[in-house]
Amino acid sequence: MEDVKIIQMDILAAIDKFCKDHNIRYSLACGTLLGAIRHKGYIPWDDDIDIYMPREDYIRMMKEFPETYEGRYKIASLEREPLWDRLFAKAYDNTTLLIENACVNKHIGVCIDIFPVDDVPDNDQKWHSYNFWRKLHLNLLKTKYNSLNGNQSPIHKLAIALIQVLTCWYPKRKWIDYLDKLAQRNNNKGYSRCFECCQGLFQNKPFPKNLFDEIIDVVFEDRQFKAFANADTYLRNAYGNYMELPPENKRITIHDWEAYYK
Repeated sequence: MEDVKIIQMDILAAIDKFCKDHNIRYSLACGTLLGAIRHKGYIPWDDDIDIYMPREDYIRMMKEFPETYEGRYKIASLEREPLWDRLFAKAYDNTTLLIENACVNKHIGVCIDIFPVDDVPDNDQKWHSYNFWRKLHLNLLKTKYNSLNGNQSPIHKLAIALIQVLTCWYPKRKWIDYLDKLAQRNNNKGYSRCFECCQGLFQNKPFPKNLFDEIIDVVFEDRQFKAFANADTYLRNAYGNYMELPPENKRITIHDWEAYYK
């Protein structure tokens, strides 16, 4: 695991360098930002790195990042890979191989996640309506590729099977492309709030767009990377009292993969 974390930080260092050279904004996000503020590095039971980019910076990144950077680093995204089937990008070390216990069309190397952040309505009623529709389609897509197992109730299994039958004709990439358009639906409308619409796993409500206006260096392990200067607003929005450690039974790793050197 320590080897994997070093590789992940090397990937982030390469992304950081490219972003500085090309004036592209990013911030540590999710558990990575929480780890930087609370632990000055990885959350002890975490094993990945997440960053956010405003959509306009994300689009530039996908266009301008070379096919291979510094001889080993690549980015996979909808814009760059015809077989890619995720709504966000992954920057990876092409000298490694990551095997995930998940339904994926393309195996890549040890990686970090790059999430685009999109505008969302300032009006709460419009936000809740949009977010309901967004989560409905994400959950339907997840259910379409959900495996039946012994832990599910008969009614749950029946619902999964029914959804899978009704959606079997609809290609995954086409659904992903629709969700990508849905994520960007509210951009360029003058809204002051934003949200990570591709998954939205940790944020329960939008956060101010102007957090991206002031980015500073923060310590992460033995290095420094970019993060919101007002990280407190983001982290309270996501986790509440984020400086309080969760119960021990919640301190678990949720990812399921194996990593290899090529």
